[in-house]
Amino acid sequence: MKKIFALIGILLLLGLGGLIVFRLIEKTRPVEEQKSSSAAPVTVLLAEVKRGDVADIGNFTGSLEADSLFNISPKTAGRLKTLNYNIGDVVTLNDLVAVLDDEEQQQAVNEQSAALVVCEAEVKSALANVMNAKAGILSAETEVKAAESGVKSAEAQQVLAKRELDRHTQLRKEDLNTQAELDSAKATYEVQLSEVDIARSKVEIATTGVAIAKTKLAIAETQVAIAESQVVKQKAALEAARARLGYTRITAAWEGGSDKRLVAQRFVDPGAMLSVNSPIICVVDISKMRAIVSTVEKDYARLKLGQSARVFVDAYRQGAPGSKEPYFSGKIVRIAPVITEVARQGRVEIEIDNPSGYLKPGMFARIEIEFDRHKDCYLVPSEAIVRRDDVTGMFFSVGNEPEMTVEFVPIVTGIRYGQIVEVSPVKPEQESFFNGRIVTMGNHLLRQGSLIRLPVRR
Repeated sequence: MKKIFALIGILLLLGLGGLIVFRLIEKTRPVEEQKSSSAAPVTVLLAEVKRGDVADIGNFTGSLEADSLFNISPKTAGRLKTLNYNIGDVVTLNDLVAVLDDEEQQQAVNEQSAALVVCEAEVKSALANVMNAKAGILSAETEVKAAESGVKSAEAQQVLAKRELDRHTQLRKEDLNTQAELDSAKATYEVQLSEVDIARSKVEIATTGVAIAKTKLAIAETQVAIAESQVVKQKAALEAARARLGYTRITAAWEGGSDKRLVAQRFVDPGAMLSVNSPIICVVDISKMRAIVSTVEKDYARLKLGQSARVFVDAYRQGAPGSKEPYFSGKIVRIAPVITEVARQGRVEIEIDNPSGYLKPGMFARIEIEFDRHKDCYLVPSEAIVRRDDVTGMFFSVGNEPEMTVEFVPIVTGIRYGQIVEVSPVKPEQESFFNGRIVTMGNHLLRQGSLIRLPVRR
């Protein structure tokens, strides 16, 4: 039993020793291969380091929309009688677009006009009543004055009759007249008293007549006010009827922007029954266009209002006809203040002048926005940049064939535009290398000091 355990232990020791030897061979193999490979020149391609300007440009995609798009609709229901525009036609501000059947509206205007005439006649009649009431007041006041004059005359006659009665009474006491004369004086005095009472009654009656005449005037003036309010109300009703009649003539009305727009869509034909706000045609203003872009968070903070943008569309790969630039110019006019929670993107609107109307709503657009620009810097192709021992750099050729080698120079990268990268040396004293040539192909096989050669031309 002990022999078996001892044999197992020996076998384990042998296996462990073999594994250690195998690992050591594996570690030494790359060094040997490197030595053998370094001895043979590596075929590479070289390029010059260029100097120039480079821009940090963001690339976006989006769709074009019209600066203004809306439907022209009726404000009243009715049958469409005529429609003057079709798709692609130019519509000018305040043009007559369509006409609805206006028979009912015209009849309503006629009815309200007739009713207004009646109300105005009632006003005239009420004014005549006012004039009559005022004349009645003047007549009653004249009667009052006449009655008051009659009272004064009756009172004067009463005084005279009283004096005559007193005189006859005294004469009778002195037996200078007859009893018949005294009785006649008494009768005359009593008659004068009655005349005074009658005259005073006439004053009261005349005064009451004045009050009645004034009441009639107040009633007549109230009737005038009521009649005039009815006229105002009827005029409003007439204007409303005329407005509804005007709604049967549908015009192109908008505020701001160009005075001319295009018909983008036609929804109905003459003879169709329309309800309120049923769309008739859709008009667009394409003198200015908007490119709608959705940007991710990393670019959102770099966008600013007023930034210039270059807009490319497939329909005009060379830009607008007659333009020297292969793009349309625009600028950022709106940036959404929020980023959508689902897509993590923000809406950006770019305004593009489109006076010739080449751009159309719905076109797919590619947009370039310049964030930054560096001038007179070193520019290299991206394939020339490699990493060795966690250091970013480039291999520069040193010397001439057949002893041509490479020097690894650490660099700092800057703006990247497509396959072109801005670079600068980490150490200023190594900038002299940038006047030489860099390895653009085969650099993945190189180390510091590796021999290189150029491909043989055939």
